[in-house]
Amino acid sequence: MINKKLFLIIISVAVFIVLALFTYVYVTQDLGKTTLISSVTSNNSLNGTIKSGFAEIMNKFSSFSPVPSPAPSPTPTPFINIPAFTGAADTSPQPLTSRETQFSNLVNRTPFTLGFAAVDMDYANNKFKVVLVSPYLQSKTNFMTWLKNSGFDLITESDLEFSKN
Repeated sequence: MINKKLFLIIISVAVFIVLALFTYVYVTQDLGKTTLISSVTSNNSLNGTIKSGFAEIMNKFSSFSPVPSPAPSPTPTPFINIPAFTGAADTSPQPLTSRETQFSNLVNRTPFTLGFAAVDMDYANNKFKVVLVSPYLQSKTNFMTWLKNSGFDLITESDLEFSKN
């Protein structure tokens, strides 16, 4: 029985404290809005007449948003005395040469096989691996002819790594 009474007293005190906090928060917010709204309503009076009670209540509960200040416009900077060279490295990409374009196009085609060779890219050495079939000398000649006829004439033997099947 005593435990029940003690429990009810603790609950009652807790409810009272929570209500007191809500009341305190409401009153402090209400005071801030009232002074703000009273200054707004005094500025918005229509020819000296007081606004109706309904309008005051609506203003009291509506949130007040201040009028934003106009954004500052940027002042134009005149381009006077700009040095011709700033000392920074030129990082603009240079156009690919014809050889680099052919190399890139052949890389994009790999891996592929022909009747006389299989071609893949060796990225570690930046060379093409060409596996030739027997007869090897004839296959190598056929592959070099195929390169020239296929528009890869700027790719040389130094770009190729030949091996036998």
